[in-house]
Amino acid sequence: ADIHTGQDDPLEEDRHTIVPGLIRRYPDRCLSLATNRCAVYCRHCNRKRFWKQGSRRFSRVYFQGMIDRVAQNPALREVIVSGGDPLLLPAATLDWFLGSLRAIPHVEVLRIGSRIPAVMPMRINKELVGVLKKYRPLWFNTQFNHPREITPEATRACDLLLTAGIPVSNQAVLLRGVNDNPETLGELFYGLQRNSVRPYYLFSCDPVKGVDHFRVDIRKGMEMMERLWQRASGLCLPRFVLDAPGERGKIQLQPFSLQRSGTGKEDEISLTEKGKYIKSHPLF
Repeated sequence: ADIHTGQDDPLEEDRHTIVPGLIRRYPDRCLSLATNRCAVYCRHCNRKRFWKQGSRRFSRVYFQGMIDRVAQNPALREVIVSGGDPLLLPAATLDWFLGSLRAIPHVEVLRIGSRIPAVMPMRINKELVGVLKKYRPLWFNTQFNHPREITPEATRACDLLLTAGIPVSNQAVLLRGVNDNPETLGELFYGLQRNSVRPYYLFSCDPVKGVDHFRVDIRKGMEMMERLWQRASGLCLPRFVLDAPGERGKIQLQPFSLQRSGTGKEDEISLTEKGKYIKSHPLF
């Protein structure tokens, strides 16, 4: 694998940043970068470009800028609070930020994106859950990539969220040498479902610079998911998706997704809008 292949910003988030920290790739929702700190720094992260900034503590002015911009856009009905990991914020800061977003009349749904249940489950305590439950409907998306991460401590953390009425979903990443076989994926999805965590997405690893060795051929991923679809309950199977750059968003990957692309190459997937060919993605 070539560590120099890939992109710093594969989803074109910087191009879609409307004020510092606020990314809008879709008409009805946006993503706020509440911090650039994480409990662990995943080698496959699609925001590795922020690591070189070092650990930063953002100012009240930074947060207020995002709040004001959301308030100015009535089309934004959902705000995803991510980072970094937003659960590393002090509970009082998170409380104020979520409360400020919830106070905007057109914001109907808040969403948290955090790996804390898998990597620092002791952070999920009664105080933090008490903050989060005040702002329901609030959805919690986490990331377990291997069944060994589903520890007793992790399941207790998820249960604290669930019993507070906060749905927990999982967004796994398909990683070569980690979970790229149907047995491991099946054990992961069954383990999540057994603990009332919804297997939501399985992402094809983004083409981030320096992670080529983790990337799995999309055809192999589809073949593995097809084997799982043949034997597993639909309730425990996520959607296998490729996150395309910019506004195109998530492309569901199923065997019928493969077709001869606009370039005439058979080893590419065509992304279309309203039947019109846009671009092709190599199947690595």
